[in-house]
Amino acid sequence: MAGAPSSVSTPRQWSAESRLADLSSLQATAMGLEQLSGRTALLGGRRCLAVARLPLPQEEEEEEDDGESRGGVEVLHSAALPLPGAGAGAGVAHRVAKISFNPSAHFSSSAAVVDGERVDLVQVTPAALVRTEGVRPHARHHS
Repeated sequence: MAGAPSSVSTPRQWSAESRLADLSSLQATAMGLEQLSGRTALLGGRRCLAVARLPLPQEEEEEEDDGESRGGVEVLHSAALPLPGAGAGAGVAHRVAKISFNPSAHFSSSAAVVDGERVDLVQVTPAALVRTEGVRPHARHHS
């Protein structure tokens, strides 16, 4: 259709440069990147989930002058695992294996967090991580 507005956004140009940020206190084993802005990351590890804001290129240049060791990455919020409402007992290891944000623009703040025992759906905001749903897999043996 000629003249119809396109619902597809133009692809964003990404840099091939690498940045290093020391966030070793989080002990993250997985990271998911929100696709709408490309600035919000959800980091997950054994003990916690953390929301981090990634800098824009011009912010990185300004930060280099300050000598900040985190590479411009700002941790906005962290929450201990398991998240409230997950129902797991104390002492259970929660190693996050995969984090994936919803690719649709309307639900871009929703993410799936996968560990060895469950999939949790979380709502990610700069101020909080809210568990909205959880799925525990099970297996049945048929004879």
